[in-house]
Amino acid sequence: MNENKNPINIIILGLENAGKSTLLYRIAGKGFIPTFTTIGLNAEIIRKDDLTFQAIDIGGQKQFRETLWPHYTTIAKGVIFVFDIFDKQKIHDARIWFNSILSWISKSAVMVFLANKVDLKSEAKNFLSKETIINEFRLDKIASYPDRSFRIFEISAKTGKNVDESMNWLFHKIRQSVSNKTTISFVFIYNKSDELVYENSRISVTNETKSLILDRISNMREIEVKYQNISTQVFTACITVEKGFSICIGSINRMGNQDLQTASYSISSLIKNELSPIEDYVDKLDSIINTALIQNKNLKQED
Repeated sequence: MNENKNPINIIILGLENAGKSTLLYRIAGKGFIPTFTTIGLNAEIIRKDDLTFQAIDIGGQKQFRETLWPHYTTIAKGVIFVFDIFDKQKIHDARIWFNSILSWISKSAVMVFLANKVDLKSEAKNFLSKETIINEFRLDKIASYPDRSFRIFEISAKTGKNVDESMNWLFHKIRQSVSNKTTISFVFIYNKSDELVYENSRISVTNETKSLILDRISNMREIEVKYQNISTQVFTACITVEKGFSICIGSINRMGNQDLQTASYSISSLIKNELSPIEDYVDKLDSIINTALIQNKNLKQED
């Protein structure tokens, strides 16, 4: 997978007016740019050494929290949560949505909490201290999770204070995660008649394995099971069966079932929203796969 064509996804989340867009432009090297409320999302490409990242700032309004946040969180390699330290009235809502993000985020994703607008501390006294934020959001418990790379920083997206430090930490942790991560080995997509319409594989998959997958899909349709995991001596895989198509995504590196299911869910969600019937959109599936599996850099793409 070409890293410049398929950058690593980082998403920036937070309630309205937390400073997400200001942060996005700051980390993209554009300095301070006055911004307006984000409608939908904004994105910037960031290059750090030999890695390329796509930083996506997603609107904080309720309709975007309910629709865009869950999808983008599941495919993100890094999550930045921005909170305005002067916005005491929204701390309850922010805590609820922050906890939702924790339930959506991949187990291997890196997360950073940014307490923003510290540049205004000298002008006003009604801000939330770092200790209060840690207690309110229970960040001490998250930091103690053995499988979660997490840290909190106090920053000013406007002046740039501590922004470089926080992003260097995030990029470093993502680099470690990418270098250690097992990868997707194959993706098969079938139409509603269980005919193979798309194959993307970096290994040779035997006819016996393909027959096994088809048998599982057929059985799942009969008993109306949506998800099922397969584990053999060679690979692990997750099958997702939808009304109009089926997906099998597998790893010879014995990738975790939860990660496989998360990736499968991301692909199926994009297909259901954009491509139907599946046979008419085969030429668009590479783009769908790239979006959903952006963090798995070694997935081979068909020419």
